[in-house]
Amino acid sequence: MPNNSSPSSSKRSFLASVSSSILSHGDPAWVTALKTKQKERKLSSTFRLMAMRVVSAYRTISLEEVCFITGMIPIGITLAEGSECYRRKEAARVQKDMRVVG
Repeated sequence: MPNNSSPSSSKRSFLASVSSSILSHGDPAWVTALKTKQKERKLSSTFRLMAMRVVSAYRTISLEEVCFITGMIPIGITLAEGSECYRRKEAARVQKDMRVVG
């Protein structure tokens, strides 16, 4: 999206939330892929650019600042949280299966 006033801020926010949902769809896979700093920087840069477009900010703003202004949670935290939830569900499922067998 261009950094001008064509779509409203609410439309930009909606598109950013859809993009964030798509990015966080494969949480466990993303977390293992983001163990390298280069890939983490690339994803954070993309997320920062998307958040900047929501508030029509300049490129000099940091990821933390733009996330604070937009109210968006940084993608690294979102992916880590989703991965942890997935890991706990899998552990609970395995425990349940062991009880049924045993």
